[in-house]
Amino acid sequence: TSTYEPRGSSWQFGRQRLRDTLVRFEQWDALIEESEDGVLTADDVSIRQRDFNRYVGIAKFEIGDRQGAAAHLANLDSVLAEKMKKRDEAMKKASTRATEAKKDEKGIKAATDAAARPFKSEIDTFQNLVNELKVYEALTANPPQLEVAKELLPKLKNLAKWRHANLWHRAGDDEQALKLAKEAVTAAENEVLPLAMKVKLLYACGNTEEARTAFEELRYLASVASIGAPPLTALAPVAKAFGYPEDWRLTKPPADDIGERPALDELGPFQWSPPSAHPFSLPNAKGETVNLAEYSGRPLLVIFFLGRGCAHCMEQLNAFAPMTEAYRSAGIEIIAISTDSAEGLNQTFQDSGEKQNPFPFTLLSDKSLDRFKAYRAYDDFEKMALHGTYLIDGEQRIRWQDISFEPFMHPEWLLEECERLLALDSSEGE
Repeated sequence: TSTYEPRGSSWQFGRQRLRDTLVRFEQWDALIEESEDGVLTADDVSIRQRDFNRYVGIAKFEIGDRQGAAAHLANLDSVLAEKMKKRDEAMKKASTRATEAKKDEKGIKAATDAAARPFKSEIDTFQNLVNELKVYEALTANPPQLEVAKELLPKLKNLAKWRHANLWHRAGDDEQALKLAKEAVTAAENEVLPLAMKVKLLYACGNTEEARTAFEELRYLASVASIGAPPLTALAPVAKAFGYPEDWRLTKPPADDIGERPALDELGPFQWSPPSAHPFSLPNAKGETVNLAEYSGRPLLVIFFLGRGCAHCMEQLNAFAPMTEAYRSAGIEIIAISTDSAEGLNQTFQDSGEKQNPFPFTLLSDKSLDRFKAYRAYDDFEKMALHGTYLIDGEQRIRWQDISFEPFMHPEWLLEECERLLALDSSEGE
């Protein structure tokens, strides 16, 4: 795996948000499917292996796949044991050195504590993950091991309070559950899921009128929420007891202090889909026209670069050149589009020792910058072209892009990502 880490990008946050949404709304089957089909696989950047094991392990416990879940728990337990072993070895060495240096008991303890300190954060993190999965293991056992869960639940950290409350409820301690649920609502005002949990637990604890008041608030707050999601379907018995209809949501009237609201359909499609690649018809160094349509049915990697006068661009092309065959083996062709004229491309060839294209892929000219602008590889304020790299699939849709003031320099990582993205099409068709 390449060491490139595109932190802060939609590539990172998009996958995290999808995973978190599936977890919050308890879409366990979808979470497992997306995790095993490539969308949410671990890469140790956007989705760490430890988080992958955590969430997929929870999902498998919840659907009854205890054997599958146990494998994820064992993986976390194994990593934890290894980290503890390294800590213990470091402490032992520190103790030996301190003893040989004739340190007193206090000095030896200070030395061993110092040796253990670098391991503490990671050990605490993995211990928490192991504890959490063991809670789910206990609660989904047949019969549930409630005392095991209650022993571990106070130790859990970095868990949303409303989810923590639900675990306490499942373990049979509604008093602690309700306490956490109320704290969750206070900390997350106007959020559906914490309030839904509070309603559920108030009713479970016999606080009927307080539950009704909270439910009335939830009916408006959840006006556009998916009522079929498990955290909300759990309220069906409560809604029935209160005499609400099966779909208990109420439409919240829009605020009257804003402008006219456009119809949502006018703002674009409800779900995102890859945009169509802009067609191009550009000359190569010989003046021959190359069209995007010629690549229909096969993936294409397009690199927009700032001509032969750009040293960083030449570095980028030289970085991708040795990877060309690897891309072709994956079914992906590469072309590069320059700000140079066709004559300028010819000059690039003349500058090479063999007086021909020095790169193993096609170079095209977009001197007018028309296609640079179409692909948004252009700074309207500075009136200048930008570097752009794009994966275009066989249906001529843009599946990945990087537009920047500097060229994209990670061909190994991008090949992996291209293969991952294109593989999603085949998995969806199965």
